[in-house]
Amino acid sequence: EYYYPKDYAQAPAGQQSILTAMRNKNILEPVFKTVLKQDGSTRYVRNEYALFHNSFYRPSKVYSQKGSNAETLRGSYEYDNAANLCGITRGTLQKTAVAWGYGSTLPVAVVEGTDYASLVNLAGTAVMNGLNGSTAATVNANLATLRSKVGSTGLVTSCTHQPLVGMLT
Repeated sequence: EYYYPKDYAQAPAGQQSILTAMRNKNILEPVFKTVLKQDGSTRYVRNEYALFHNSFYRPSKVYSQKGSNAETLRGSYEYDNAANLCGITRGTLQKTAVAWGYGSTLPVAVVEGTDYASLVNLAGTAVMNGLNGSTAATVNANLATLRSKVGSTGLVTSCTHQPLVGMLT
C-alpha cells in the first residue's frame, strides 16, 4: 500500500499540515508511507517532509516499523540555504556531510563521519564560502584547505567541475 499527500489523514498529527500544504500546491507524487503486508506480518517505511526556505518541500526523516515493534528512526536529512542536501544521518550515528560549490550548484566534497555543522566548524566559514568560487583553481584551493582541516575526522571525497562541461578532477 502506498500513501501520498492526499492521504494525509494516515500521517501522524505533526505531518498532516505539511502533507495538506503539499497537496494544496499540487505536489501529489511523493510517497510518504509504504506498507508491506506479507504472511500475516506488516512492516512500513514512513517519510516525513519539511518546508525549507518557504518554498521547498524536502524529505527530512525516515522511519520504519516491523510488526508491533516500536517505530525507529532510520535516517534524517539536512539542507543548506539553497535547499541542497548537505547532511545525511543513517540511524542516529552514521553521518555524512556534502559541501556544495560553484554558486551552490554542484557538489564538491562528501565527508563521511561528520555532520554538516561540524564540517563548517572544522573548515571555517571562509573555506565553505570559497567553495562557491567560479573557477576550478579557487575551488581547488579551498578544497585543499578543507581536506587538511578535516584531517582524520572523516573520509573526504572531492571533485572539481567546469560548469557546462563536466567533472575535471
